[in-house]
Amino acid sequence: MTQKTPVRKAPRLQSLDSDPRDPRVVRVVLAGQTRAVAQLPRESLTELRLAEGLAWTAAVARRVAAFTAHRKTRELSLKCLAQRSHNATTLGAALSRRGVDEGVVARVLAELVKDGWLNDERHAESRALSLGRRHPGISADAAAALLESDGVDAPRAWTHAKRIARDEALCAVALARAVTALRGRGSRHPLAVAASLARRGIDRTIIERALRQEGIDAEE
Repeated sequence: MTQKTPVRKAPRLQSLDSDPRDPRVVRVVLAGQTRAVAQLPRESLTELRLAEGLAWTAAVARRVAAFTAHRKTRELSLKCLAQRSHNATTLGAALSRRGVDEGVVARVLAELVKDGWLNDERHAESRALSLGRRHPGISADAAAALLESDGVDAPRAWTHAKRIARDEALCAVALARAVTALRGRGSRHPLAVAASLARRGIDRTIIERALRQEGIDAEE
C-alpha cells in the first residue's frame, strides 16, 4: 500500500511586536523562530490581513513580499525625486538600474503620476531652467537635444528649448561672456575663439553680435 506523503503544515504567525528602534514598525515573527520574516508599518496590518496565529502560507508570504517591494520602491522613488526632477521615463530608468522588478516599477510610476508626484510638463520646465542657467545663450537645437537626452519628449523639448534660447537675460549673459572671450584671446585668431564658443553650444547669432561689437569681420 502506497504511503501518503505527509502534508507540511504552514508555520503560524507568532508575534507582531513593535520594533524597539521604531514603534511605528512591526516585526513579523513566526512560531519557533526569533528572526523577523518581515518588518512592516503598523498601519499595514489590516490591509495585509495579518494577525497573530495566522497560518504563514505561500499566499500570505507573497502578499507581504509584494507589499514590501512596492513600499520600498515608492520610498526610493520619492528619495530620487527629492534629489532632482524626474519624469516617468527618467525615474523608471533609475529604478531599473537599481534592479527593481519591471512590474513593480510600472505600478509605482502609475501611482506617482496619479498622485501628482510625476508631471512631464513640470519636469521639462525644471530641466530647461537648469539648462539655461548652466548654459546661457545655448542654441535652441543644442538645448532641445540635451533636454531629449534627459528624458523630455521631443515636442516639449523643442518648446522649452526655444524659450530659453530667446530669454533676453540669458542671451545678455552669453553675449558678455563671448565678448570677454574675444578680448582675452591673446594670439588666437578671433574666429578660432568663435568656433570654440559655438562648440560650447552658444547660439551663432550671439557669437556674431559679439564679433560685430568688437569690430571683427566674421568672414575674415
